[in-house]
Amino acid sequence: MKTRNKNRGRWVALLLCAAFGCAVAVGASAESTITKSDGTILKVKSARWVQGQNGFTIMLADGSSQMIPKAVIESIDMEKPQKLILAESQLRSQQYDAAIMALESVMAEYQRLGWDMIAAERVADVYTRVKKDPRKAVAALEKVLRDVPKADISAGTQLAYWNTLLAQGRGSDAILKKELDESIALGQRDLVAAAYVARGGLNQANGQREAALLDYLRVVILFENVKNIQPEALYRASSVLDEMKDKGGRGDILRRKLLELYPDSPYADEARKKMG
Repeated sequence: MKTRNKNRGRWVALLLCAAFGCAVAVGASAESTITKSDGTILKVKSARWVQGQNGFTIMLADGSSQMIPKAVIESIDMEKPQKLILAESQLRSQQYDAAIMALESVMAEYQRLGWDMIAAERVADVYTRVKKDPRKAVAALEKVLRDVPKADISAGTQLAYWNTLLAQGRGSDAILKKELDESIALGQRDLVAAAYVARGGLNQANGQREAALLDYLRVVILFENVKNIQPEALYRASSVLDEMKDKGGRGDILRRKLLELYPDSPYADEARKKMG
């Protein structure tokens, strides 16, 4: 046990050096489109998921409509919904109830189009962080995740779901830990980064601060290109450093990095509060 803790301490030191500049070497588009698996690109005005037919009814740019099965779709790139833009503005001005209404509308209208999950993440964040009601946060995420294959769930949404489970008091849940470890072992980069952050939260909830910091710093250093996970990793790493009474000011350094690179993130708002 002592050897394990000693090795963990060495890894924390290495990652801290990498994060703070020590000399250590550590190995929506303008228009909406649907790309089919044969390479065909369709310019679309709108798309709506039809559960019973496992596909989308789409309206093309020329005004015609057709049904397109999900099985023949390679990717979907829908323009950012105006309602989501409105909701984000409302969140910044702390109009939380109005924002939830707009976000729930996006969840319904953009089912299986990606924006529904992003809207659900925002709703879950409000219920968890502002309203202190993780039960409703879980319900919002489960609403959009119901019947969705795991491969179609974004890493950001998966992380939001894990976080809401932790907020519900499942910090000692062995099943959750097993799921996180399995996700890390899978090797899918975005999901691995999300699982490390969630496992850090699990460790932090159980008072294992050094282990939590190690997981967060792994993401900060080794998964820098996973942009949708970075803000949370930076913020949570800074918070653990605060809890550990770090005297090097490294928590503030991470918060400044968060504010510089991801100023519109909800975690940037939290960082601003701590920075005064």
